[in-house]
Parts: sequence; C-alpha cells; structure tokens
Amino acid sequence: METLRLNRVVKTASRIIGRDLPSLEILYQQRLLGRATLISQDSSHPAHDLFEPLPSSRRFRSIKTRTNRFSSSFSP
Repeated sequence: METLRLNRVVKTASRIIGRDLPSLEILYQQRLLGRATLISQDSSHPAHDLFEPLPSSRRFRSIKTRTNRFSSSFSP
C-alpha cells in the first residue's frame, strides 16, 4: 500500500519537472546490487563471506535459510 502511494508521488514529481524518473523498485534493485557488490569486494567487511558470486558473475548465490524472513532481508 505504501509503495503505491510513493510511486504516485514519484509520478507526480516527474510530471512537475517534466522528466521521467525511475520507479522505486528500480532504485531499490540498483542500490541493493551496488551495496552487495561493495561488500563482496571488501574482504574486511563482516558480511563479505555471505556474498559469493555465481560462476557467471552476474548474480550472487542465494543464502539457504529456514524461513522467508531471513532470505528476504539484505543480510541475515
């Protein structure tokens, strides 16, 4: 529900300034991927071992969890 309201605000702002703005989902994915990339490159970071890239180097290996709560968070 909140996401719909925020997307409405983004759409209104894009009309006011006359430029297309990216949706909140796209911004979230970009920031999340950027943060995960920085953590995976920094070997001194405590969560460095959690971000293991797949052989294709396009995605990270998913973490095995018992519940959905931890798999949906940024880092357990």
